[in-house]
Amino acid sequence: AIPSKLKRLGEKTRDDYLQRMRKSVGELGGELLKITPAAAELLGTLPPLAETEPDKEKTRFLVTVMDFMTSLGAQGKPTVLFFDDMQWADDGSMELLERICEKAPEKALLVLVSYRTGEGEGTQRVETLRQRLKTDAMALAPLGSKSLREIIAQVFSEPEESVAGLSEVVYARTRGNPFFTMELLRLLVEQGLLKMEDEGLRYNQEELLRCALPESAVEIVLRRARELPPMETSLLSYAALLGREIDAGVLAQLADMDVEDVRQAVENAIWQQVLARDLTGNESVHFVHDRVREAFYERVAEAERPPLHLKIAATIERENAADPDRVVFDLAYHYGRAQVVNDKALEFSIRAGRKARQALAYQLAADSFENARRILEERKETQSERYLEVMEALGKMYHMSARLQEAIDALNRCEVLAARLAPQRLVGLYAMRADVLFDQGKIEASSNLILQALERLGVRVA
Repeated sequence: AIPSKLKRLGEKTRDDYLQRMRKSVGELGGELLKITPAAAELLGTLPPLAETEPDKEKTRFLVTVMDFMTSLGAQGKPTVLFFDDMQWADDGSMELLERICEKAPEKALLVLVSYRTGEGEGTQRVETLRQRLKTDAMALAPLGSKSLREIIAQVFSEPEESVAGLSEVVYARTRGNPFFTMELLRLLVEQGLLKMEDEGLRYNQEELLRCALPESAVEIVLRRARELPPMETSLLSYAALLGREIDAGVLAQLADMDVEDVRQAVENAIWQQVLARDLTGNESVHFVHDRVREAFYERVAEAERPPLHLKIAATIERENAADPDRVVFDLAYHYGRAQVVNDKALEFSIRAGRKARQALAYQLAADSFENARRILEERKETQSERYLEVMEALGKMYHMSARLQEAIDALNRCEVLAARLAPQRLVGLYAMRADVLFDQGKIEASSNLILQALERLGVRVA
């Protein structure tokens, strides 16, 4: 969203921003391309990055991105960075957050972080970081019964005493969850249990208590989704196959419908609050909750899914023929779900793994290389140099994502294969496995392996 925002600024202000950004990254602006192609639009032609070791590459990426983000604010024009749902953050995102937070006090920068307690592996790291930096924290607790009654009174423009009975019923079900509360009120209005009449809001508390009210906001959305017209229900089932974001053009080809009809159906689903529009960035459309998407996905017969995923992959590839790297993760995902073992599925799995590795998304990279390994194994190509390359990359990603024993197992297989196909690679493989052994605390085994590597190079250690 930064390029579009800059276009709305005055020429001098825009030039000041651009100059500050370019100065912050220097010759390393190419690191930003690992996050977004829009970096080239901001910074112009970027010089190629020198190849380096994985650990140094990781540090270079983190420092460059940190310098860029902390350069966005200026005296009198601070910048707010918002990191959402950090309970699900991977290691690379957490490390970037830590570096930015440590630098923020020196900059015109406010960092906001949201996370859910008790969910995801990132929660503890966020809380540890908060305590170490002594930052302010605000716990977003559920609404109390009094606050909930005030909100309901405001929604219906009624005195609080008029909605007291309704508030009791709603609070007993939602326990003060604001989103659930609003969804439940809407459902009660739709079902005629709450009626707005000339003399005001009318309801029967006893009738509300007898109703089988939903257990969650997601259940309400699913109820609403079941009332959609059959054509829209079918279309949303196809949409669930696309992944998180819904592309109307791809969806139209998948459902064999006119794209304008698809857009109208999508707008109706947004109005029904089955889909939502993200108003940041490119205004992407997505399901309001993963469970809603899963429910529509399950409507597609299992046997129908692979050919549909294959059709999605072919459509996305065709529409992005000029720059397939822009959608390489989507292509790898859909070719993988298509359960095909052809060259395209293999190619995009490997390319997705490499791109994820560059962006320090090591778990995603490992998943992509695992899929490439599966394809090669199903093709019975386990004695090839390509299989060796995939297994070596997989071993590295296991190591970087702290899956140490899996890294050892993968590298052991590499060494056996390399001894026959590419003996010149053994020294590098020994060094990689020695690093993993060291991280496991097996210092003696790591040292012995280093000695073996040196001996292969003709170096004798007394």
